[in-house]
Amino acid sequence: MGKTYSPDSLVALPRTNALDAEALAISLLTAASATPVPAMAAKSCERLKTKTTALSGAIATLVTPKAESTQPLPHIIDPRLDRCLSLTRQWVEGILYLDEPENTLRDRAKPIHDVFFADGLTYINLSYQRQWSAVRARLAVADELGLDAVFAELNGAFFIASIRRLHKLYGDALGITDTRVTTDVEAKLRPFADATREEMRIYIGKVVASVEPDEPATAEAMTALLQPLADFTAKSGSSPDAQPTTADLEATPTAVDEVPQATE
Repeated sequence: MGKTYSPDSLVALPRTNALDAEALAISLLTAASATPVPAMAAKSCERLKTKTTALSGAIATLVTPKAESTQPLPHIIDPRLDRCLSLTRQWVEGILYLDEPENTLRDRAKPIHDVFFADGLTYINLSYQRQWSAVRARLAVADELGLDAVFAELNGAFFIASIRRLHKLYGDALGITDTRVTTDVEAKLRPFADATREEMRIYIGKVVASVEPDEPATAEAMTALLQPLADFTAKSGSSPDAQPTTADLEATPTAVDEVPQATE
């Protein structure tokens, strides 16, 4: 039997939660209102409007409206977290690399270095979301190994405390640690979000397929219609349809409570 193709296999989207899926869909529809949609994508565009409206309605029902943010912006928190990690590295390497008999703490410092700085600090040069995830993964391992106690033993409890506090502020500033969307709420929104994502893939595939090599205007239209996807992908710093890793956000449960089905 030959290979079969579907929108899922042909069009990759950035990995999104329900709120992100709504935002991306609305951005695509906004672009479609400013640039004529190719005839072959028109029906899909209308379906996308319907499914996005259903998703927005579910979000309005299940998610408390977001209050005006009082958190610092990501570009304010980012250098503070970077500096904290850099100084922590200098501190732990000072203990680790002092190869003198008076230094009896080297073995205790090694696990901290291995978890946070085995590859240096390359991860602080990642995009905001990726850096947050990279630090989160290291903090998770630190929790498993009980490294907070080791920091305290080495008189460096304030380093790990500062990293944790700044990491939390970083997530708040990025909207990653938005407490309005619990795993339970995300699970209830999933049918609506999945329907919207599926239609986005169909719509994007049809827009791309509408390009004619000898008609530059069709390529220009595609670029304008899909610019929100390019912007979203660049902003999120995520690979299309990336699979969760230990450095990513926890996957939400697959089991959901009984909820209304997404409208087609």
